Amino acid sequence: MSPLPPFPPLHLPPGGRNPNFTGREPMLARLGAQLGRAQGTVVVSQAITGLGGVGKTQLAMEYIYRQQADPQTAYDLVWWLRADTVVNLAADMAALAVAVGAMSAENPDQQAALNAARRWLAQTDKRWLLLADNADDLPPRALNHYLPTGGKGHILITSRNPNWGGLVGQDAILPLDTFTRAEAIRFLQVRSRQFIAIFEGDKSPPTNREEEAEIGKLAELLGDFPLALEQAAAFMEARQMGCAAYRRLYETKRQEVWRRATPPDRYHATITTTWQMAFEQIQKRPGAVELLNLCCFLAPENIPLALFETSDFFEKSDVFTASAVSLADPLALADAVAALRRYSLVAREGESLRLHRLVQTVARDRMPPELARQWAEIAIEAIIQVLPDWTRLHEWEDGPVIVAHMVAAADLATEQGIETERLAFLCNWTGFYLKFRAEYEKARPYLERALAIHEKALGPDHPDTATSLNNLGYLLRAMGDLAAARPYLERALAIHEKALGPDHPHTATSLNNLALLLRAMGDLAA
Repeated sequence: MSPLPPFPPLHLPPGGRNPNFTGREPMLARLGAQLGRAQGTVVVSQAITGLGGVGKTQLAMEYIYRQQADPQTAYDLVWWLRADTVVNLAADMAALAVAVGAMSAENPDQQAALNAARRWLAQTDKRWLLLADNADDLPPRALNHYLPTGGKGHILITSRNPNWGGLVGQDAILPLDTFTRAEAIRFLQVRSRQFIAIFEGDKSPPTNREEEAEIGKLAELLGDFPLALEQAAAFMEARQMGCAAYRRLYETKRQEVWRRATPPDRYHATITTTWQMAFEQIQKRPGAVELLNLCCFLAPENIPLALFETSDFFEKSDVFTASAVSLADPLALADAVAALRRYSLVAREGESLRLHRLVQTVARDRMPPELARQWAEIAIEAIIQVLPDWTRLHEWEDGPVIVAHMVAAADLATEQGIETERLAFLCNWTGFYLKFRAEYEKARPYLERALAIHEKALGPDHPDTATSLNNLGYLLRAMGDLAAARPYLERALAIHEKALGPDHPHTATSLNNLALLLRAMGDLAA
């Protein structure tokens, strides 16, 4: 076990506390009452549920910051977990194990690190809180495999899925709706520098009742949806536009956006319209649209700007304008990022970008199918160009960050119906890296997908198909399923012998893999 590092009291999403957080006092009080009532060694969980863009994560973070401000309620440890995928969830729990000294950073076995984190949380005397954020697609019961069931701690979950009663109990579900009208008005007044009203403490009446009435009309028009209000405020600030002018522009744009189709509901109509208004503005900025489109086919958080430091994959695609190719230039990239930030489409945090998941979803949904496929393929290339040599995985410091984008790019490309060799390459790489971290169950579907693509695109007897067979067989052997591994490794050897000859290095690799398997099976005669 490594020496205990300085204790990490607060690990939250980049960006810090939201200075524009408004209202939600009853919700904060309910969180405090629910989580504050528990003592002892039974973990107490609370789920904040609601539509995308209503502020679930912001509510959770505000609660945490308020708790930490009071020594009587402060936790010894707060740890943010990306619960959008099991890969991210396991990675963040493993990082917790390293941070508290329960696991060495040099040990790549992520399952061992996950188990170490769960044990530490169950046994420590410290008070802790885990924020399992964006658990939208993860089955509630699946969290039991990753989170502790004992210890002096709390688990706070944010999710679009309302069905958490079986895990946390019905009384521990906090449904979060849109702002109240008063909260929406106050948010716009606090957020936008275009308004005269200044709030001081709890006593903050508007100085102009007509202004308040105009803001109220806009809030009503936008359904009091927090994300829509944020985008509207950013737009008005960027364009030096008042509420009345924005409201007229919004009504015109909404008719244009939905003239050929009926919106599924007011929520989608509002978010899509405010997004479209911002999108049309960034089209005037060189490279901004291309940067946004590419980011929409990656994971939403921790998108390294280093991904865009080479123009090779830009130049390979005809969807990039000449100005977008220059994104490899640091100044051009900074200008494109600034344009997206101005309209609240991305946030820059150090050398990384972050998007709201709903912004990504709307952007993808607004793309014609062929354009979406092209951007999914470009995202694949962007990831591939930063992958290291297979033999240097132990030295790959960026791996824990990049793997989230590997998974997102592979999954989103599959949703687009892409079955290219480049996707197969990325899937093989994703599976291989997850296997390297001992995440065998997570690695398997990517290696199976790579094999299926190779068999369909190249045929069952191609050397690249043999590579996929080897990778999958090798994984099954590591999982202990020796009988299932054997036919894959035997096929790989037969293909390599026929296509490359008995003396080729790839044939030798296949022969070695099969020999090791047979030895493990006790079949020494074979």
